[in-house]
Amino acid sequence: MDSRQLNEKLKKDWEKVLFAISLLMIVLSVIFLALSLMQSKSDNLPMSTNAPKPRNIFNPKALSFLDPVPALNKDEKPFYFQKTFVVKPPKKPTPPPVKAPKPEPKPVETKPVQKPPEKPAAVIKMRYAEYKNIEFKGMTKSASGEPLALISVFDSKTSETKEYTVGAGDKIDGLTVEMVTSDMLYIINKKNETQGIGFQSSEKVTQDE
Repeated sequence: MDSRQLNEKLKKDWEKVLFAISLLMIVLSVIFLALSLMQSKSDNLPMSTNAPKPRNIFNPKALSFLDPVPALNKDEKPFYFQKTFVVKPPKKPTPPPVKAPKPEPKPVETKPVQKPPEKPAAVIKMRYAEYKNIEFKGMTKSASGEPLALISVFDSKTSETKEYTVGAGDKIDGLTVEMVTSDMLYIINKKNETQGIGFQSSEKVTQDE
């Protein structure tokens, strides 16, 4: 391959060539940087063999879950969990205080009700007015020509009936004959009241004052 062909090939593949050169420079830079760091650490370390070992940052048991699971015995149950709870004994209930029995109430003494003395029944005495029933039966005249009345008198007190011939001024048990006419007989009672009795008729004349 001559120079002319090389130039043409570089013109065509210049991007690839540039990329390869850049990648090579990066790799060299990384190697150089790593070597320089290692050299600086080795210079700083003391020469003593009793230097402490570097402390492990990670807990060695942090990745223990990646270890293989040990084989279980026949009696072991992989999904059985048992937790023991502390059971406190129940407290004995405190008996209620014994109350003293209440004293029975004393019966109330009831005094017998005294009835008021019975009043004697009032005796009503009926008082009937005494009267005379006078009947004017007929007429007659005396020897001097004075008119006289023929009367029949019933006494309520004695229940007796008597016949009388009376004229003006005559008295019959406190009753006074005032006047006698052919058709009327006038009697004055004890109240000094005049009471007339028609011919052949009768009237009650009271004797009360």
